[in-house]
Parts: sequence; structure tokens; C-alpha cells
Amino acid sequence: DWSALEGSLLCRPCYNRFRDRGSLERTRPFREPLPEGERRCTYKECDQPDKGNKFIKISANYEAGGREWSPLAGNVLCKACYDRYLKRGTLERSATRNSRLEGGVPKVRVVTE
Repeated sequence: DWSALEGSLLCRPCYNRFRDRGSLERTRPFREPLPEGERRCTYKECDQPDKGNKFIKISANYEAGGREWSPLAGNVLCKACYDRYLKRGTLERSATRNSRLEGGVPKVRVVTE
């Protein structure tokens, strides 16, 4: 919910912090990367669960982007799955993207002169 910041001007780091966490407060201490053995996305439909370079473990009280994260508590998400949930509120891919991958024909506008 961005209403509390209406009319505010944010620098890029503050904007990103609020977008990602839903708060302007910095986390202390800095989150350490997950141990090697935990770096695997637990979302069953993830295309590359162990190929990412950033993994996020979702805690029971996780807050970011105004989303409800409690159903994902205890899960580890790769950056791609995390961003999808953050932006769309779901881990499922859109049907449009899946149809393109499965041989669907992209929409093309033909221009004649």
C-alpha cells in the first residue's frame, strides 16, 4: 500500500526498498546468503530450481510489497519466482507466456505500404 507515501519523492534505493519490502526501514543485521545446501527453489513448477544466483527464505512474518506471504512461510524461492509473487501475488506463470513456449503463435501486426 503506497498511500502513506503519497506526494513523497523517493531516491531509487528507498523506492526499491519500499517496493520489495513494503517498508522504508532497513533490515538489521544484513541478511546473509543462504547456505549452499538450502539454495534450491521449493516451488514445484520452477523451471530451474537450483540455477539462480539469489534465493530468499520466506519467514512466517515476512513482509514485502504489500503481499500476504504467510502461505509461503518456510519455503525458499529463487529470484525469478520471488519477483513473480511480489509483482503478481501468485507463483503461477501467465497463460500468455506458457502458450508462447508451447508453440503458440505470437501476435504480429502486419504493416503494408
